[in-house]
Amino acid sequence: MSRPAQKDSKPIFTYAHLPSAQGDIVFLPGGREFATCGEDSLVKVWGIEGVLQNESTVSEIDTHTGSAFCVAASSLDGVLVSGSEDKSVLEINKTRNGWKSSQVLCRLECAVTAVALSPSASVVIVGGEDGTIVLVNRADPSQRRQFSGATSPPSAIISTA
Repeated sequence: MSRPAQKDSKPIFTYAHLPSAQGDIVFLPGGREFATCGEDSLVKVWGIEGVLQNESTVSEIDTHTGSAFCVAASSLDGVLVSGSEDKSVLEINKTRNGWKSSQVLCRLECAVTAVALSPSASVVIVGGEDGTIVLVNRADPSQRRQFSGATSPPSAIISTA
């Protein structure tokens, strides 16, 4: 049984003007925006239509004091979390005036290498470079549970709706 010939896939657009090495890239609900993070310590939210038309429709959120390694979006509109080499996990919310960093959810003893939000956005899962995994209650960040013993640092945590 033969398979149909596959066509080479080609990107619909390549944006070559990113200011620094990239960390994570994640779509936001609705698919009209995506968020990136990188060594410039910023989380950026990009409008897809603007990028396709080569316009700069980006919101820069000044978040961390070190390289931002990871960003995750909630299935609910308007909530992001990011992690960094500065050992912090930050919550970022969409407001009437744009995206704003709202609170530090937790700090680890090492760099944060992965973050994810539960489908309800009530729990954040955090992975550290030392193999630590922490579950944090977003409504009350003092409520958390820490696990250790991973054989290597998590590089991604996936949450499904």
